[in-house]
Amino acid sequence: AQSRKKGSSAAELGYAALVGWLERAQRQRRLGRCDVHTLASTILGALQGWAFTSRVCRLAADRGAAKDYVERLIELLWDGVGDGA
Repeated sequence: AQSRKKGSSAAELGYAALVGWLERAQRQRRLGRCDVHTLASTILGALQGWAFTSRVCRLAADRGAAKDYVERLIELLWDGVGDGA
């Protein structure tokens, strides 16, 4: 388990972990050049937005719908920041 830095919330640690993962993907040339902080914020914002919208608009928010949304989101983002292959 990741040790908690003093003053860091779970959300801050999660964001930092996502940024680190994206940076490693760039170094391994699995991810194209982009600002990883902007990409991490985009991913988290899109997931939060979907959860909020599905709740407020009473859309299907079951596990299958969530999985489909995440897959479509990643496909959309990958077109913009993929490795170019």
